[in-house]
Amino acid sequence: MEKILNEEVHQRGLISHWLHLFMRAQFLRFLIVGGINTAFAYGVFSLGLFIGLHYAVASLTSIILGMFFSFFTQGKLVFKSNKPEELLRFLGVATVMYLVHTGLLKVASTFEIDLYLAGAVLTVPLALLSYVLNKHLVFRRN
Repeated sequence: MEKILNEEVHQRGLISHWLHLFMRAQFLRFLIVGGINTAFAYGVFSLGLFIGLHYAVASLTSIILGMFFSFFTQGKLVFKSNKPEELLRFLGVATVMYLVHTGLLKVASTFEIDLYLAGAVLTVPLALLSYVLNKHLVFRRN
């Protein structure tokens, strides 16, 4: 399957490949479940900033609170899998997501970009990164 997908990417090009992925049911489920998870995480992040937490702590808090819920919802509803051994890989991906998110917020802070805006803008590219990492590293099919 992966070989066929790689050939499709080569033949159609990257933009066509992403459009093809968008049309697949799994990716649509990911967007819906991810949208709910992202809204929750962004709400926790924003609340953390509002109550005076450092952006790194607010980001970590939002990831921790959403992590287990996301594992079960994405595992069952998106990837049709929910094996206990996948949890460790999921936590690894969540750690990478935290580091990327916090690093990008640090860049935004350095350039004095509003952190609420930066957090909102980052949701789309981070959601795409999360999908790719979860699909290929966590809920992969052997």
